[in-house]
Amino acid sequence: MKTSYANGPPLAPGSPIGYQLRMRIDVLHTAREAEEFDFSGRTAVVIDLLRATTTIEAALAAGASGVYAARTVEAAFELRSRFPGALLCGEREGFRVDGFDFGNSPVEIAGFPFSGQPVVLTTTNGTRTIEA
Repeated sequence: MKTSYANGPPLAPGSPIGYQLRMRIDVLHTAREAEEFDFSGRTAVVIDLLRATTTIEAALAAGASGVYAARTVEAAFELRSRFPGALLCGEREGFRVDGFDFGNSPVEIAGFPFSGQPVVLTTTNGTRTIEA
């Protein structure tokens, strides 16, 4: 975890206060850090620039009826059993999970005609962070 302090924009020139606000920003780089962090009384912003959220968007844009995030591979198989016709997407350590229909590649699923099928997605970090 990295802690930074950010000052808001300056007030009017010559203001004796100097800055409008001061905020503490804690940056957590992994899902494991998020699991151990106490979010009580804090605002959380999740930024997953790697792949999970882009894969979710690609699936929805390709016609998926919804995307269900699963924390584990086992949970993904269990969720699929609850949603008839659901397709499994995901990876562990960057590799497609055996028995899954797709990996975690937005390019791979972008052209697939989902035709209203639901998608169950699990990733090494992205879906764990969404759940946290």
